[in-house]
Parts: sequence; C-alpha cells; structure tokens
Amino acid sequence: MYLLNKSFHWLLKQRLNKLQAAINNPIETQYALLKELIQKGKYILYGKQFGYHTIDSPQAFQRQVPICTYEQLY
Repeated sequence: MYLLNKSFHWLLKQRLNKLQAAINNPIETQYALLKELIQKGKYILYGKQFGYHTIDSPQAFQRQVPICTYEQLY
C-alpha cells in the first residue's frame, strides 16, 4: 500500500506542476496547445483544406482558418 500511495503522490505532484506552469504561463501554454492541434490536424481533410502545414503562428491560423460552427464542419 505504501508503494501505491507513493506512486500516486508522485503522479499527482507531476500533474500539479504542469497545471501550475500553465497557470503561470497561459499564453505559452495556449500557443503550445495550438501547435499540437495543428500538427495533428494537418493530415485530415479539414487541415489539408485550410493549409495547416503552412501555419506557423496564431496569426497565420486566424488568417487561414475561417470561424465556423460545429454543424458547418459536416
């Protein structure tokens, strides 16, 4: 039981550290998330349609990807 508690505590501490870093650096955190989503999305039809492979900044994303509703995606 001790080992399980110790492992859980370590995992929880790691998660809290990541959460605190996101709280302390919200702009950098959102930029990193945007980059990750663009990387994943550039291989799907929507990403290909709007040139995700050329997006290198939030401003480029705003220029290239139109605002749409969920229903407009389908």
